[in-house]
Amino acid sequence: MERIWKIIKSYISVLNMHPAVEMSERAYSRKEERDTPLWIHLLLFFVTLITTTIAGASSSDSIGEIILTGLPFSLTIIAILLSHEMGHYLAARYFGVKATLPYFIPFPSIIGTMGAVIKIKSRIKDKRALLYIGASGPLVGFVLSLIASIAGIYYSEIKPLPAVTGDMTIPIFGDSLLFSFITAMIHGEIPAGYDIYLSPYAWAGWIGFLVTSLNLMPMGQLDGSHILYSLIGEKQLVVGWMTFLGLVILSFIWIGWIVWIIMALLFLMIGHPRIDEGKPLTSAERFTGWSCVFVFFLTFIPVPVTFLSGISDARVYPIECEKCRDALDPSGITVFDERILMVSDNDGDSVIYEIVPGETNYQARGFISFRTGYDTVKRDKREELDLEGLARYENSFLIVDERDRKVLQLSHSGFIKVIDNDIDRYGRKVGLRFSSKRNAGFEGIAFDNEKGILFIANEREPATIFLLRMRSDEFIAIDHLNMEEMLRSYVDISDLLFYKGSLYAVHRHARSIVKIDPYKKIIRDSLHYGDVTRGLYSEDASRGFVEGLSINEESILLLLDSNGRKMRKREYGQNGALIIMKRPDGF
Repeated sequence: MERIWKIIKSYISVLNMHPAVEMSERAYSRKEERDTPLWIHLLLFFVTLITTTIAGASSSDSIGEIILTGLPFSLTIIAILLSHEMGHYLAARYFGVKATLPYFIPFPSIIGTMGAVIKIKSRIKDKRALLYIGASGPLVGFVLSLIASIAGIYYSEIKPLPAVTGDMTIPIFGDSLLFSFITAMIHGEIPAGYDIYLSPYAWAGWIGFLVTSLNLMPMGQLDGSHILYSLIGEKQLVVGWMTFLGLVILSFIWIGWIVWIIMALLFLMIGHPRIDEGKPLTSAERFTGWSCVFVFFLTFIPVPVTFLSGISDARVYPIECEKCRDALDPSGITVFDERILMVSDNDGDSVIYEIVPGETNYQARGFISFRTGYDTVKRDKREELDLEGLARYENSFLIVDERDRKVLQLSHSGFIKVIDNDIDRYGRKVGLRFSSKRNAGFEGIAFDNEKGILFIANEREPATIFLLRMRSDEFIAIDHLNMEEMLRSYVDISDLLFYKGSLYAVHRHARSIVKIDPYKKIIRDSLHYGDVTRGLYSEDASRGFVEGLSINEESILLLLDSNGRKMRKREYGQNGALIIMKRPDGF
């Protein structure tokens, strides 16, 4: 046991680099190594130019297209890496420290390189030289990365995240504080479910920030350790171990940090070898050193990459209706006393259906028929009843009529009446112009029981969610959410649900569910379901879309319309379908 403890103490001593001075003196006293021939540096440079050009190419149709589309990224990232290493090299030469020219490391990957390095071949004499050699690389590389990021983000676009299919995964790259700030200043807040698609220059700038922050970690032989040692001396060892512990903690969040933990334990080390004091640092030099520490915090990315995964555990159930004369066209869903209820927007359909599970499908059967008051409702209508959306309200149900933009209240006994709303009047007041198209009216309804707020969605033109409160037997609009402004794209809403403090809206053509804080007017999250619904029906835009949404603790229920058509290559599905999929944590 004593021997094991001695081995551990000896290894920790190596990590702390306590014997490093003696080892370095012996190493540098040996016969100097021959300089690497210039042609090797040039060869590595040009091979890296090729690999980064291939990695940055957005088209591979021809060699010309690869060069044309790949060079913007390639030249930018090489300029950043070259400036970083030449900063070290020129500072080393200035202080009489022998160093090699940069070695570029070509590597076939999404960026085409593993970076570049120089090799210090003689002893660094004092802390002042150590500061300049350590800081010159990151500062110069940071400035070029900053320029590339600002220009590149300006030319980048905000787009919806792609729909992933099956077991497919898509990388989503994290942001540093500085990169997020630049993005927010240029593009504003990015809605949930969207991301910035980086231009080649911004992508190179992002990598430049990552390289800068990794080099500025204050451990062992990294630039950050050189800089911090020149500022606080042997106290760097404490910060080095704190940094190492921080990486261990972060590895539970992002597994990639394990690579850096292993590198620290094998060859980067934790502490810094002793360097002579030399001439004291000036105030300007100390400011430069602490500026590098500040740059580290600005550019560090705790989770450099995550992966967007497809929904692989969804189940699709066609809906059948043995007693229906015409095919159903589902248009709204709610859950009441563990019953799944739905409405259909067939012209004149006047029933709430219960859908019950069978072996391979769900069966629809009548639950509540419109009885008392139905003739009055029909007499006051301009067009046939067109039911969209279904929500629980006190001891009854609320349904919206799309074409006439009316709110209907239905009791459990079948009594139905119209509850007036002032959305038209409110729209004129705030300057909203509604489309005259028959299929661009009300398309979803939800109710917040705690606050007594009703939400009604106008499908499109404009895609708007209205907040209403009951006053004197009328729903009065008090506010609205402009969904196209919030999502920065064309939007059509097909259903709403209020659940546990959040409003959920189905963004139909984007095949996503948007989670909203309706009172703060903030998009909280977004979930793409396109991998589940795409291809079930013909790609014709008139069918196979989600028209109903319900959520519980474990599951998300999606109701698909059909327009009377069967599922692709199937003999069923003409009454629509119910999809049950796992609800992601936090959504």
